[in-house]
Amino acid sequence: MRILIIAPTMFFADRGCHIRIFEQAKALEAMGHEPTIITYHSGKDIGSTRVQRILRTPWYNKLVAGPSLHFIYMDTLLFLKCLRFGMKNRVDIIHSHLHEGAFIAQNLVKTRAFSNVPYLFDAQGSLTGEMRAHGFIGNGSLPLTYWKELEGTINRRAPFIITSSSGLRDSMANDLGISRKKILPVLDGVNVDMFKPMGDRPERSSHSKRLRKELGIGKDRIVVVYLGGMDRYKGIFHLVEAIPEVVRLKENVHFLLMGYPGEDAIREKIVELGVERNVTVTGKIAYSDAPMYLALGDIAVAPKLLRWGESNGKLLTYMGCGLPVVAFDHQINREILGENGSYAKMGDPASLGEKIIELAHDSGRRKRLGKELREHAVTNHSWKMKAVRIEEVYEHLLGRGRLPDGR
Repeated sequence: MRILIIAPTMFFADRGCHIRIFEQAKALEAMGHEPTIITYHSGKDIGSTRVQRILRTPWYNKLVAGPSLHFIYMDTLLFLKCLRFGMKNRVDIIHSHLHEGAFIAQNLVKTRAFSNVPYLFDAQGSLTGEMRAHGFIGNGSLPLTYWKELEGTINRRAPFIITSSSGLRDSMANDLGISRKKILPVLDGVNVDMFKPMGDRPERSSHSKRLRKELGIGKDRIVVVYLGGMDRYKGIFHLVEAIPEVVRLKENVHFLLMGYPGEDAIREKIVELGVERNVTVTGKIAYSDAPMYLALGDIAVAPKLLRWGESNGKLLTYMGCGLPVVAFDHQINREILGENGSYAKMGDPASLGEKIIELAHDSGRRKRLGKELREHAVTNHSWKMKAVRIEEVYEHLLGRGRLPDGR
């Protein structure tokens, strides 16, 4: 199939939303399909995957997540770019990401170039939820009412929706009245060939020693890794608040905190708490380098607060690397980790610290959980498996097959 992938974002920018777009496209390409990603003008080139970009607008190059008024005219340019692509190339199906992408798709299929082309909406969260999280609109405001109505309209008009979590499907069904018959959870996946336990890649050993030294992590330290956004709503401050008690009870624990944006605020908080000797904050880590950094870890932590049904994709990279994982006790985390997660009370830094300490004291349990999570990732969460489900949805929309189980 020739697939038009609409990505209304500065692709690629080393974060979860973009990883989902990239890995899906790569897996579909490996299955013999021809996906083309059409996206904004700015972002990192990522190799062989087909990417086309809108006309360059040099006055706006922001790569961090979050809404912007600039996206209004950029989405107009994206619509025109997609329309031109459809006029020159045969397209079998449109795979639209994010609410803006779905809005563009629902207008594309009204044109002659796309008159018989079905589309699906790949949803990763709530449009208004993200706007509130980034302070773009306030609770109870008139703009919130408008955007909520637009979000509901986009969801209802989509002929089919895949979601990154079952929680998001439930939210759409219960809060917005979307029929469950047209929603299928297709969880995030992990590149199990890229993210592997350190023992599976002998060449990592010497590199890890050098990297550990560069980061100022002693060889006797138990390393707790975090890789993800540093925004407050990501839960990172809950982790930071847990650190003083952890290092008081277990002095040889070292926290390796990786990600962006907001890393400067995290560094300031670490100094304020007086635990800078036990913490390294790296800032942005390229997706391609993530396996090497995660290989330094003994324990991984995911303090995301999980609102509006959003997923927690970092769990899967941790699992691929064979790391035991501490996360808050939430339906979405349990959906991914199953019985092998170490669960803290939701939103409780003290409980998060307790779970980290438990694993720090028990190397045997760390190894067992890491091994089982790796096996779970390979068996149930590879991107190849996710692409097979997506392909089945495509076939259904084209009238050539039944939907996969999982509704």
